[in-house]
Amino acid sequence: MDTVGGMVTRASTGDGDAVAAILTRAFADDPVYRWFMRERFPLDLLQDHFRHEVADYLDSAEVYLAAGAAGAALWRPAPGAQPSPLIGLLRAMPGLSRYSGPLRLHRLWRLIRATEARYPREPHRYLYLVGVEPEHQGRGVGSALIRAGLEACDRDRLPAYLESSKARNVPLYVKHGFRVVERLDLARRGPSLWLMWRDAP
Repeated sequence: MDTVGGMVTRASTGDGDAVAAILTRAFADDPVYRWFMRERFPLDLLQDHFRHEVADYLDSAEVYLAAGAAGAALWRPAPGAQPSPLIGLLRAMPGLSRYSGPLRLHRLWRLIRATEARYPREPHRYLYLVGVEPEHQGRGVGSALIRAGLEACDRDRLPAYLESSKARNVPLYVKHGFRVVERLDLARRGPSLWLMWRDAP
């Protein structure tokens, strides 16, 4: 692992399972994941989902790990996240249905299409996920993981983008220079996403 800051390192391939486990515990109560995944889904299903996500980011993007495995973040470098081709989504749906179940597959489809339609097209860095172990929350771990990615933004003079699934996390991102550009309501009585942008320095 390469050291990024005092409490953050760049994760390597061997850290994949640890990162997936961190994200599983951090997102176990996430309203958006609970909305599109099966009712009372087992945590091993969520961990399997994150294991695939983390493997993709370790291969093609950036994964940061906080000291003591207290938290992790997945950042995609410039030009940022690009929409998946429709045909690619169609091919992925059978595998994705394992997480959502057939009755909630339409929710997952709605989530993917709604967020991809709003991805910024200009070059940027995308904070896909940041999660902190429940017992370490409120201790600055999340801020350290956010700063690790923002340092690269500032070095490359690039803006940053993220989607927050919890209203209570929005002030944390605002503290780091993000602003809400849209609140995306996924369904009536369903969860919301706060789409946030940080201008280039």
